[in-house]
Formats: sequence, structure tokens, C-alpha cells
Amino acid sequence: MYDRKQVWLSQGKLIKTNSSKMSESVEDLFSSQLKQIQASLLKQNSTKEEDSVPIIKISKNDSMKRKIDQITTNLQKKEIVIIASYSNGIPKQISITEIVKQQLKDNGKIVKQFNKLSKFESISNPNEKKKPEKEPTEDDEAYKTCLESIRSPHMFILPTMYILLTVGESVDQFDLGGWTIQ
Repeated sequence: MYDRKQVWLSQGKLIKTNSSKMSESVEDLFSSQLKQIQASLLKQNSTKEEDSVPIIKISKNDSMKRKIDQITTNLQKKEIVIIASYSNGIPKQISITEIVKQQLKDNGKIVKQFNKLSKFESISNPNEKKKPEKEPTEDDEAYKTCLESIRSPHMFILPTMYILLTVGESVDQFDLGGWTIQ
């Protein structure tokens, strides 16, 4: 029995958290994986701060206009950016990326795109809509305890997608093993 605690599994690591902080934990795991992606992207001999790649996270609730502006601003400064999203934020990420690419192509810029897919594994569904909690009765608790003892945890897979966009930047300085070109 988990007693209002959720256990998260990501890349072989177990993390326990209160269900009220469930989305925080997913966000922490996503950020951790994102930092690993950024570190593995740079070759080992290139660890300077100016070599780091700007990261823009996109969720399903983000404003498309703000994210498009943020991405184009970063591309003007660094000429390279990582756009990252997980689970139900991926469709918005793809839409935003396509809009940014079209805007840049309309301005005569050559855009290169590289993609990488990954995943998180969880025994609870973070996309499940929360129902208003009512005061549990003894029967509810007994039923819940019985179900938890019978059922084994179901594993949910949360996809993550990383998009590397470059404008006029050579990607020779980056280790793109495991990335696909668009």
C-alpha cells in the first residue's frame, strides 16, 4: 500500500513523493534528464559556459506566442536552441517548432533540425485528471486497501522529445549520436 505516496521510476531510479507534489517530481526528473541531454550534446573537450545550449521547455499550458518569441530571440543570440517537452506537451512543441521554422525560412534563414526521443516510466498516470477529494469513509479505505493488495502497479510511459534547432550554425562541435535529422 502506498498511503497517498507515489513511486516514480526513471532511468532505474526510484523516487518517492507525496501525490500533491507529483507534478513537481516529474518536472524534476524531466529537468534532470534535460541536463544530461545538454551535457551529452557537448563534446567532452567543450565545457565552457559560452558553449552551453539554451533550453526552452514547453508544456501544454504555455502560450504559443511567448514561446515562439523566446525561441526566435534565443536563435538570434546563440543561433542554436534545444526545445524540450514531455507527454501531452509534445504536440504543442511540434506546432511551435514548425511555426518558428517557417518564420525563419520566410526571413531567408537556413534552419537545421535534429530530434531525440526518450521516455520516463511511472507507476501512476500524471496526466490523469484530479477528482475533487471527498472525505473517505471506512468502506472506501477498505476497498482501496483491498485493490492495492490485489493489483500490481501499472507502468505508464511518458515520452519526452528534444528538438535541436540551428540557424547558420555548424553542428560539428556537438555530439549528435542518437539524434535524427529532420
